[in-house]
Amino acid sequence: MGKESSRRMHDIKKRVAEVLPKQLAEKWEGRIRRNTLEKEGFTPLNEMVSFGLEPEFPGEVGIHIHENLTKTPIEANRLMLSGLKLLAERLKADETLAHTEKISGYSWIVYNSPDILQRLGFTVSKQDHKKKIALATMDKEDFLHRFGSRVDK
Repeated sequence: MGKESSRRMHDIKKRVAEVLPKQLAEKWEGRIRRNTLEKEGFTPLNEMVSFGLEPEFPGEVGIHIHENLTKTPIEANRLMLSGLKLLAERLKADETLAHTEKISGYSWIVYNSPDILQRLGFTVSKQDHKKKIALATMDKEDFLHRFGSRVDK
């Protein structure tokens, strides 16, 4: 499925989740998240953020922000920041991530919301206007500085 199709599918899922009872919508959202984790081989950090290592990009940790179908924007933002902090902890503690040089994400979310990623400190580049996807990157040291010792306010 192409990135534009993924975006349309997300919009449809969001509309369906809005008419379902909250508990049923949350179960459905969880099933979608589990399927994505299994399909892509990502490691979950929380219900909003996961990460993965791809052999074709050595030294790079890819982050994945899961579809938000049931959370308010404030809840989603808190979960996303919490997930980034958890990734920073993993980068410090997990020896299998010691070779990491860069944190990245490549998706329609980056393309549609570059300002949010830039405010978090990511550099947005490689915008593909045809596919409507873009790349967000941050070097490991900057990521650890921004998210490794942050205290929730």
